Amino acid sequence: MKEKEIKKMFFEERTKTYHHTLCEAKKAHRFSYVWRVWLKDKTIIGKETVYAYGSSCCPVKMADEYIAEKIK
Repeated sequence: MKEKEIKKMFFEERTKTYHHTLCEAKKAHRFSYVWRVWLKDKTIIGKETVYAYGSSCCPVKMADEYIAEKIK
């Protein structure tokens, strides 16, 4: 899959909103639950939890690697 077709964003689970940065996503809700998502034509093709319960679950770089492996 070409990189230009894929849009990488953050999805905040509680507010159901997409954000360009992790900081924006964490500020969307007091108890935020944030996924790193890859979108293709507004459809989620891969996701990985990066922030939940007030702490980091997975670094963004590692989340991108996991998603890349899953969609191969």
